[in-house]
Amino acid sequence: MVTINIGRKEMVFFGAIILVFAVVGMAVAQWDNSKAMFHDSEDVKITIGGTDYSLQNASDLGLLGGGTSFGESIVRSLGTVYLAEDDGMVNAYVVGSNNAIYGYVGLTNNPSTKIAQDCGYSSATGDEKAASITFSVRKGYYYKITGVATQITWTPLA
Repeated sequence: MVTINIGRKEMVFFGAIILVFAVVGMAVAQWDNSKAMFHDSEDVKITIGGTDYSLQNASDLGLLGGGTSFGESIVRSLGTVYLAEDDGMVNAYVVGSNNAIYGYVGLTNNPSTKIAQDCGYSSATGDEKAASITFSVRKGYYYKITGVATQITWTPLA
């Protein structure tokens, strides 16, 4: 004859396990398999300006966020302060020895926050070196390039 001696602690433990299985079982029984767990961009609906769109349609129409592509690049001049009329990117480079290039941004028409810098330098062999900087500028901010630059371009986000 086998005798099983179950104490109070064991009963509480087994009761807790049975309760967990019961709760999980009810959750599984109530699960609605007709609803997809994952959605694609056509399933997600958003409202913009009172009009409902699928996420994919709103993205295709360019209604989400800022620019999604680059506009035409515009050549800029060294030392001139420009106001960004759109969000965009400044690209500048210099070819030559011992030439530095600096990029500044700010909310005033004399931007003083240095955001980028690089320097072309001469190696021991006298090879010509190049330097370049690229930085983003928010709409409404001012920017300028100082130092020595061969080419400066502003590329807005379209």
